[in-house]
Amino acid sequence: MCLLAAFFRCYRYRHTRCGAVESPILKQRHLLELCRYVVLNPVRAGMVPTADEWPWSSYRATVGQCVLPAWLRADWVLSHVVSAVADVFQITPQVVLDRSHQLAFKAAVYLLRRTCNLPLGEVARLGGVSPSRISRIQAELEKNAQTKAIEKLFRLYKVKH
Repeated sequence: MCLLAAFFRCYRYRHTRCGAVESPILKQRHLLELCRYVVLNPVRAGMVPTADEWPWSSYRATVGQCVLPAWLRADWVLSHVVSAVADVFQITPQVVLDRSHQLAFKAAVYLLRRTCNLPLGEVARLGGVSPSRISRIQAELEKNAQTKAIEKLFRLYKVKH
């Protein structure tokens, strides 16, 4: 929250505005894209080979490789993806990761890997399946999106397959 407050102070200063400013982050999916961008930026810039090697990143804490600081809401990304999948399939969020709705489970797994960049092992742990099963789900959905609901999620998260 402090980071967002600092952003708005700078924004108001730069644009010579005072008072309340409407957020430029219009949708939660945009915030999710920003989270992905921040984590992958040092990798894309060639500064480190993988995101977990950047010492100033929250990536390691987010995926459980180190202690999660009290200020970091790592569960936000997971809850957002699960909620979005539940909304598209018109089911409750609890049903998504318990695998009782197979297509919703596959969609959530795929989005956690592709849009959140969670490691294979972490997604497998969250879903209660093996890493090889996660790889097969990814390959299956990349080859064939299967339904309009999956296509809608891909468009929503700007996933190219």
